[in-house]
Amino acid sequence: MARDLYDRGMSIETPWVYFDGNAVSRLWDWHTEIHPEGKTGDPRSATPFQHAVLSDYSLDEILTIPIGNAYQKHLLLLTVFPDMPVLRALNVVDIPVVQAKRAELLRPAGYTENSVCGRLLALHGHAASVRARANDIENKHARIRADVDAAAGRQHVPKRFRVPFGTAVAMAVETHGLNPAGSAKDFLELCLVLYSFEISRFIDRPSSERKGPSRQLNQLIDHYHLAYLPFVDTFVTDDVVLRQMASDLAAAYRPTVEVESVTSYHEKWIRQKLLE
Repeated sequence: MARDLYDRGMSIETPWVYFDGNAVSRLWDWHTEIHPEGKTGDPRSATPFQHAVLSDYSLDEILTIPIGNAYQKHLLLLTVFPDMPVLRALNVVDIPVVQAKRAELLRPAGYTENSVCGRLLALHGHAASVRARANDIENKHARIRADVDAAAGRQHVPKRFRVPFGTAVAMAVETHGLNPAGSAKDFLELCLVLYSFEISRFIDRPSSERKGPSRQLNQLIDHYHLAYLPFVDTFVTDDVVLRQMASDLAAAYRPTVEVESVTSYHEKWIRQKLLE
């Protein structure tokens, strides 16, 4: 029954491969090693980006950054593939509706192109566009500063009371009465509860896997990335912790979703092309 809820409205012919910001950036690096200008004369359907979908959060990760080489690289990616689908943020959609028909998650045609145009204007010094970009970045930095300030007085769960990720998931589901296998709305709530567990250090992790207060916004975005698992066919990230969380949640609640690193995804795409 739960699978029927998720699969309704999905097209087997057009799988969705979800990329977080860092993953799509790295895949683009590999693509431009072979095609330095990013242009092959081929449509997106003939490239590793054939089934790629981004989200508002992925765009934020690659575009709300200072102007520099990385920023220009990401603009080139979106200029070469202006038809790259973008999924709306889940907190602004009617989740039962998009669960029944996932195409309702898509931003309108032309959204990516319009977004890139404004940023290209900023790149060339257009005053209003420069101010808009500066505001976006300042808002992001203000949120990071607020996270750092809030963390200064936060009490973390003592080490002896921390639990493994799987136990934390089970506790979140039971405590909040969630049905993440059958409800995409509950799956989103589960991801946000897990985020609260992460920042309180209720989930037991090695210090090397923790993100400090200055990266708390990044950690929240990671959990919003996870919330798209019920809607996609493959989930690609090079963040080790995010990939493990995605693998565990997919195994428990969305077993048909493949979770990949950029390397494994790219290698599979190459093998598939060789067999065609």
